[in-house]
Amino acid sequence: MPTFLERIANLPNDARRLLAESLAADAEDDGQLVAYVVEREGRQADPAELRDFLRARLPDYMVPKNVVFLTALPRTPNGKLDARALPDPPDVDDAVSDTFVAPRNEVEAALAKIWSEVLGFEDIGVHDNFFEIGGDSILSIRIVALAREGGIRMTPDLMFDHQTIAELARHTATVEPEPGEAVPAPSGDSGTARLTPIQHWFFEQEMAEPDHWNQSVTLTLKSDFGFAAVQAAVDRLVERHPVLSARFDVDSGLQEFASGSRVAVENVDLSAVGEGGQQELLNDVVVARLAAAEAGLSISAGPVIRVTYFDSASTRAAEGALVHLAIHHLVVDPVSWHILLNDLDSFLLDTHQVNDESGGRSSFESWRAALGDYALSDRLRDQTEFWLSQVDPVQPGIPVDFPNARCLEKDIRTSELTLTEERSRELLIDATAAYGTQVDEMLIAALALTLASWQGGDEIFVGVERHGREAVGEGLDLSGTVGWFTSFFPLRIRLPDGAGADLGGTIKSIKEQLRGVPDRGVGYGVARYLHPESEIREALGSGAQPRLIFNYAGRVDGGGKTETAFQEVGEIGSSRAPTNHRGHVLEVNSFVVGGKLTVRWQFSTSVHRETTVTRLAEAFMEHVETLVVHCLDPDAGGYTPSDFPDVDLSQDDLDALLGNL
Repeated sequence: MPTFLERIANLPNDARRLLAESLAADAEDDGQLVAYVVEREGRQADPAELRDFLRARLPDYMVPKNVVFLTALPRTPNGKLDARALPDPPDVDDAVSDTFVAPRNEVEAALAKIWSEVLGFEDIGVHDNFFEIGGDSILSIRIVALAREGGIRMTPDLMFDHQTIAELARHTATVEPEPGEAVPAPSGDSGTARLTPIQHWFFEQEMAEPDHWNQSVTLTLKSDFGFAAVQAAVDRLVERHPVLSARFDVDSGLQEFASGSRVAVENVDLSAVGEGGQQELLNDVVVARLAAAEAGLSISAGPVIRVTYFDSASTRAAEGALVHLAIHHLVVDPVSWHILLNDLDSFLLDTHQVNDESGGRSSFESWRAALGDYALSDRLRDQTEFWLSQVDPVQPGIPVDFPNARCLEKDIRTSELTLTEERSRELLIDATAAYGTQVDEMLIAALALTLASWQGGDEIFVGVERHGREAVGEGLDLSGTVGWFTSFFPLRIRLPDGAGADLGGTIKSIKEQLRGVPDRGVGYGVARYLHPESEIREALGSGAQPRLIFNYAGRVDGGGKTETAFQEVGEIGSSRAPTNHRGHVLEVNSFVVGGKLTVRWQFSTSVHRETTVTRLAEAFMEHVETLVVHCLDPDAGGYTPSDFPDVDLSQDDLDALLGNL
């Protein structure tokens, strides 16, 4: 068997060059990557071109921040590189720092403006890495949608392949908008479509009241638009997104889109109720009417969306009317809500324009068709063994306080904790840079440590939920498409030996386990519900299922608009029927709002005591803080094999190579 060094020697030249170029010296004082460059005689190197060259071949966080030019590398008497003799960047006059670089053309300026609005930061430079300054996959979808509205054509995939404005600007196309041109619905959203994997999961639950499983939002209009304007905006919303007219036939496994259907906004006049200062009574009546709207959906006969309008006079609102939207979860998800509210806002303000003939987005039907092709592909077939291994019957279980209890919506409570703004900023921006992680990977590492301590052992079994809008089809762009795209997959996570003490090793291990999930997990649902072989579908369906589900929703208040027609005031009324059961006894939902990480542990009082979940929530936050503090240590950090996708190395091999060099 060849030795490790022999394996390195036998790597292709490009692979060895990738490794060598990435191993820039680490200046001890400021923790920045530094590249020491010896110029060839007669050639003048350009620092900006050098960094651009490396960005095309390495993750952006591995591109050196400083470039120092030398006439020769210092050597020891026996000819080896003398790393200790390399000069510190601050002491070298010709060190070039990769500091803030302002936009240099119209496209870069437009992208910088969008990034600033969505991320909430000013002075974003063209070389700032989107994911290093707090971006995430959901926000990348918003970036793409807003860019298209501004005449810049790009796809969500580009945000992952080219993570800086400078790189993006070189790979986008601009389209001049036609002022006042109407926005068409995406082609194809008419007729019928088969159920998607997550929709199959919903009907598999056999809920007591499947019509009442919604998502909703209540808005206060900032101006007195009037009922007619709201009805007109809703009409345009349903026309643009035909999935809001869907009807479901469970027996046939089909959903039908009723093209041209209309949703009548309910106009509620409560002026008589509010006479005489009876504000409390008025509020009770409003809540009752909204509860009736929530319970008034029908997935088979329609509607799957109800909109209720209370004018400002009847609600004694300080500004405009109150508008409530209740939509069945079968046709909407959190990303879709942002799209819908963005469109509704534009329709009320009458500012919506289109920048290309197709509307710039794929239809929901084309997404379902792409999933069907994906189910028949070698790409999915190669994942089968991985998914079967995740649902192996022998799985670590979650302790419960009350065994054999049913988990119903009426018993659900929430334990919520929030990280400080300063610590949240460190998590989002500073800590993730140490090991090249995403925020959700850091949070899942904290979750693994929390659950391992609670249930014992070095392995946990959880369900992971993601937005699901993955590139499983050529040319798909779902940045402006409404529907339920959520993906869910079970995952066995094994903690390394000494996980509590070796935090760096823990982060690396969990990062690699998550990066090892094929296609970010979207393949599990496709294999379970759409795989052509019934034996595979049955094996995945009968395997062990996690009782805890985790989701990181990113920045939920990243808007992208400074002037809006309304303000969200939260959810009023019950969006789910109390008799419906939950498939998971614990749901951990994390998101960033107002610059702070918030984590909600939803649990059933019939399954767990509140004190049990409170202790879990507190322990989780303690682990998050511990991991953040560790990553801020100048001595923390390191690479993992996924940082070198073109090289086949284990973590041990990589550590040995880095140690030798």
